[in-house]
Amino acid sequence: MKKFDVLVIGLNKASLATATLCSIGGLSVLCVDEEDLIQSNLVDSLPSSCMGALENMELLNELEKQGALYKNGTAFTHKYKYKYFNFFEKFTKGYGTSYHIKTSEFDKVLFQNAQKQGVDVRVKTEIKSLDFKKDDVHVTIKDKKGETKVKVKFVLDGSSKVLEKMQKITKHISIPKNVAYFADVKLKNTGTFFDEKKVIISTHPKKPSIWYWLEPFQNGVASLGVCGSSDELKVKGLNKNDNRKILKHFFDESIILKDFLKNSVIDKDAFYVESKFQIPTKLYGNKYAFLANGDQLLSPVFASGSCISFYSAQLAAFATIKTLRGKKCDFEEEYEEPLLHAIDTFKTYDESWQNGLIKDVIFAKNMDDNIERMICSILGGYIYDRKNPYVNKSKARLKALANSSKL
Repeated sequence: MKKFDVLVIGLNKASLATATLCSIGGLSVLCVDEEDLIQSNLVDSLPSSCMGALENMELLNELEKQGALYKNGTAFTHKYKYKYFNFFEKFTKGYGTSYHIKTSEFDKVLFQNAQKQGVDVRVKTEIKSLDFKKDDVHVTIKDKKGETKVKVKFVLDGSSKVLEKMQKITKHISIPKNVAYFADVKLKNTGTFFDEKKVIISTHPKKPSIWYWLEPFQNGVASLGVCGSSDELKVKGLNKNDNRKILKHFFDESIILKDFLKNSVIDKDAFYVESKFQIPTKLYGNKYAFLANGDQLLSPVFASGSCISFYSAQLAAFATIKTLRGKKCDFEEEYEEPLLHAIDTFKTYDESWQNGLIKDVIFAKNMDDNIERMICSILGGYIYDRKNPYVNKSKARLKALANSSKL
């Protein structure tokens, strides 16, 4: 029976990043998924907080070779208002840049890098059973060649289904589900105010809970999308599958985006995606832990859920390495608590878009420079920095700041 230190389940960003970091940390890692890499037409607009993890994974040079476009901030628009945040001018120490890159290309880079770093990655491989023994875990896996058994010391599940089902998990933390329609846009004569180094987030002029994204990536192309609840994005006379018509309907109701793209061409192929996130309330147990996979999250504040995925990966990898090296590690203190706090911060700011608080803050006039740097850090994905007062007590302080912004 072949032995590994760690079994990682899933091919999402959290799983591949965790597997890579564990392998770089000296552990033998098996990473499996019953599916192959999913081909997504989305664009990953990575928060700058992810860059430290990408550096630890030895990926920055490879992303540059792939032509990933530098991103240094986010611009927000509402009707005729325009406000941008430069991630270099933030409160938290760390990177002030990140990348725009097609999700399918980024996932391929993560996959190949995991293999390069020594991870045994197996696709179309199903976990049939996990038998937790006193000293290890006996795992039965099945691929096209049949069933085999392996022994591992620790299991990290980013799939949100294997361990949950086997452990009969029923309590979860979730972020409200939304839907989105999107397509590529060939950019042309976008005007002097357009900055391809920033993702643009815009609100619908009459229905501010509906939001748009414009995310430039390689070769003068951008991703254009509209996101909201399924009820909000219903259009009379169109059905759910009329992707391009629904996107075009809401795009025609935009203001600044429509002006930016008046000479550009929206691709004839448009797509539909659901934005969702769910994780067990208890993130670890004897010889296992759950990873937080933010791949399916779309956020008007953070653009994506990548900041959750990579923060989860770093915490999980470091805690697992400590544990398997025989060092004392408290998974509640070193993994579960900081990760759940970061997720709660993410939820606070994401939900504040719906109730209007964060928009009042973003478009506030004469905001204190230091407070603006703190908000800029959060927009850059630094949702774990508790030195930032707007992370440490996010709900109360955000509400107070929004109220003062109206004065």
